[in-house]
Amino acid sequence: MDNNSKFEFTEKELSLISTKREENKLFFIVFLIFYKKYGYFPEDQFEIDEDIKNIVLVKFDFLDIEWIDFDWTSRKVRRFKKDLRLLYNFREFTKSDIQSINDWFKTIIHFEWKFEPLKSKLLSWFKISCIEPPVNNQLERIIRSLLTNHEIYFHQFIHKSLIDSKCNLDKITNSLLSEDNSKSTFTKVKYSYANASYNTLIIEISKLNNIDSFGLPNNLIENISKNKLDSIKQYLCSLDLSEVKRISEPKRSTLLSIFYSIRRAEIIDHLIEVIIKLIKKIDKSAERKVNDDRLKELKKFGTDAELFYNVVSLIYENPDGIIKDVIYPHISIEEQLLFIKSYEQGSYSLDFKILSKIENSYKFYYKRVLLEALSLLKLKTSNSINNELLNGVSFLLEHKDDKGQYYQKDISIPFIDSFSKKEIKLIKDEDLVNKNLYEYKILWHLRDRLKCKDIWVNGSKKYNDPEKDLPNDFDKNKDHYYELLNQPKDSKVFVDSLKKTLNESLSMLNENIISNPKVNITKDNEITLTPYEAKEDSENIVALKKEIDKRYKMLNLLDILKENDFRIGFTKAFKNTDIKQYLNPLDFQKKLLMVLFSYGTNTGIKRVGLSNSDQYRDLSYIRQKYFNKASFRTAIEIQTKHIMKIRDPKVWGKGSATCSSDSKIFGSWDQNIMTEWHFRYKGKGVMIYWHIDKNSACIYSQLKTCTSSEVASMLEGLLRHFSSDDIKSGYVDTHGQSEVGFAFCELLGFNLLPRFKSINTKKLYISDTKDKSKFKNISAIMTKPIKWDLIETYYEEIVRFAVGLKLQTADTQTLFKRFQTKKKSDFHKALCEIGKASKTIFLCRYLSDEKLREEINSGLNIVENWNSANSFIHYAKNTDIATNNLEEQEMCVYGIHLLQNSIVYINTIIIQNILKEKKWKNRLTARDKQALTPLIYHHINPYGSFAFDMLERIDLDEREVA
Repeated sequence: MDNNSKFEFTEKELSLISTKREENKLFFIVFLIFYKKYGYFPEDQFEIDEDIKNIVLVKFDFLDIEWIDFDWTSRKVRRFKKDLRLLYNFREFTKSDIQSINDWFKTIIHFEWKFEPLKSKLLSWFKISCIEPPVNNQLERIIRSLLTNHEIYFHQFIHKSLIDSKCNLDKITNSLLSEDNSKSTFTKVKYSYANASYNTLIIEISKLNNIDSFGLPNNLIENISKNKLDSIKQYLCSLDLSEVKRISEPKRSTLLSIFYSIRRAEIIDHLIEVIIKLIKKIDKSAERKVNDDRLKELKKFGTDAELFYNVVSLIYENPDGIIKDVIYPHISIEEQLLFIKSYEQGSYSLDFKILSKIENSYKFYYKRVLLEALSLLKLKTSNSINNELLNGVSFLLEHKDDKGQYYQKDISIPFIDSFSKKEIKLIKDEDLVNKNLYEYKILWHLRDRLKCKDIWVNGSKKYNDPEKDLPNDFDKNKDHYYELLNQPKDSKVFVDSLKKTLNESLSMLNENIISNPKVNITKDNEITLTPYEAKEDSENIVALKKEIDKRYKMLNLLDILKENDFRIGFTKAFKNTDIKQYLNPLDFQKKLLMVLFSYGTNTGIKRVGLSNSDQYRDLSYIRQKYFNKASFRTAIEIQTKHIMKIRDPKVWGKGSATCSSDSKIFGSWDQNIMTEWHFRYKGKGVMIYWHIDKNSACIYSQLKTCTSSEVASMLEGLLRHFSSDDIKSGYVDTHGQSEVGFAFCELLGFNLLPRFKSINTKKLYISDTKDKSKFKNISAIMTKPIKWDLIETYYEEIVRFAVGLKLQTADTQTLFKRFQTKKKSDFHKALCEIGKASKTIFLCRYLSDEKLREEINSGLNIVENWNSANSFIHYAKNTDIATNNLEEQEMCVYGIHLLQNSIVYINTIIIQNILKEKKWKNRLTARDKQALTPLIYHHINPYGSFAFDMLERIDLDEREVA
């Protein structure tokens, strides 16, 4: 019942309404609509929502509903209820229904339940079962009872599944037992090794073999909700081995089985990522070694061009001389032979040298462990084109122990015909195929297919069946999903609407460009824009900053964090219901804040807890038991929503539907599997992608690799942000947009607003080839027409992908892996066609509207200001993220997010308080308010206090040896 127009009365309902007296009719209609919508009766007038009131007033022409004299306990109301129960075949709740509720609840125990969501679900069950729910107090008792029994039912169900599947429960229990705790299977599996290396593969293979020996069913966690799985994993990861041993059976076995199943999928993911990185590492290492060798040769003999110059010079100076007498004294036989060899072999020689290095590295070091890891992966594909490559993988595993450098002549070698001519020339020696080079090339091709999920791995989480990334009930619920996206079901309607908008945009730009002095089209058919004029600093903003300095001198960052928590209470998100808290609440809160501070500033708990060893142990314990990604996200969400709540619209304007997003590279250890080379920043590290609202509050943050899709990160933030505002537009730089990004934004209802770095290269796509003559003023920058028929063909599948993004059926980066292929499928091309149309529509607006360009530029300045503050907050350890543990890295990012938002929160209050004073009340102009930001930190000390005693000395005196 989303709107009034969709609600219709049946003949039976209208007939029953007609039997009521005029003075009772209005109230009866309200009861009827409410009962039909919710399956129970309202207790008072305050339960009746506006939608129901509007339906009554519109459909029956009533002016208003007066409840003042209405008696909710009268006999009239009892008659209403009796009539409606008969009409809808409902009955009242009885005690015998409790067993049915318990039976129903056992079917949904796979989910993580809290009171309100479970209440909503239970009310839906009552409605479907045509049972009127009990009154509030009794309903609350039933829900509390279900929540109490939830864990019991859950563990009973999982334990039964394990027994039915003949899982080795004794072995699971024994996985906790070991003379050395560090060698128990649980301890080994609990921790992950991040770096991509030979040793990491050995460790991960061992862990996977240990888990597989338990005989866990493949579908054990398939239907368990993500929240439930996350909470189980976080719970067990926070426990020491001795604490796990104290858990009673069958709870311990079920928790361990689920934990091992979760870790199995993660270990498989890690294996795949290590394989992908090692194959690239072998290639790059070989290339680097060959280049180093060449450099040494060049230093010794000079370049080929230099040698050629020397020969020509000698010939020119001695035209009648004898070669032996003129050239040999200056250019040795050795140099001449090297030049001849280099010229004859050319680039082939270089490729052969690289491949020779690859073969040696692969054969003598990586081969055994790579093939062993590969044998544990169950490779699958949905595309028959990849079957031959999978045959190649099976072939190399089958022949991995064969002796000799070459395969036998009579063996049929799969996939070799798919190699390029250059590859075949390099790996073949006459008719014989080099075994090691063939294996390496198969692995290289497999790497490419795994990255884009063309080939997937059964049992994996990130690299699983791509169909699982999409809603599996799409065909059954198409109407619902099209409505969810607010898109037409008919592909032709979608195409016609997009085509119309495109033509209108082109027409607008065609007219605008004549009188637009800031936009020009050059003789080379390139777009040029007049640069912005630099704006002077606002005098009032400078004065405001001085006023803040004068009043607050220097605030400690830790005090800012503390004041945030006193006002908001976000540390309540860091809780552990399985641990009884003995610390004084204020002392516990203080220690939580110290751990948060250590994450955000990168100082670490050891330096924050310097006062005594007991404090360090307390901080270490609290970090282990109370801190996880979910708690951090909850705390950030609480804080973000509170920032929005306290903002004065007179100062900051009304809530905005826009945000800015950009990435920032942070240094990280080489052994970290996420560490990658960033081609733009020319350095190694990890990438943090920020989403910032117009008033400098961060509404979403993500830790990514440097090669992750920034477009996917941009979309994820728009879909999952913590802001209470309805974000509909996103400012990005060139790297945050693509044709695929424009397409998904079009389908999801977002406005993608990029600032293009190379605007001169951009072209406008058209609806039809005839359109160039219609838009003569911009015809020079027009290109090919959109392939509308391709969009129509794949429209439904594209919508399915968009729904997958909206509902988060898969990680956004995982979904975008599909579009990282060099060769585009027709589906990919269709998506790009939508993107081309949407991008052209935006370009027309961007070129026509100078205010839009300034708005985008201002928005991106906000996120750049946020990025510049990162190093002020995260100052320790050279700002590097100094851990290889992935969860710790993410919590480090959330720590920066929380600390920086704390500055925004406190500064928002400070600025608002100052501007309320008589002296400042109407001082700021509209332009001043536009330049105003709460992300200022000239009055903040991030390091803490520096206290030392001039009378105290360090004991450095030598002591006598006993």
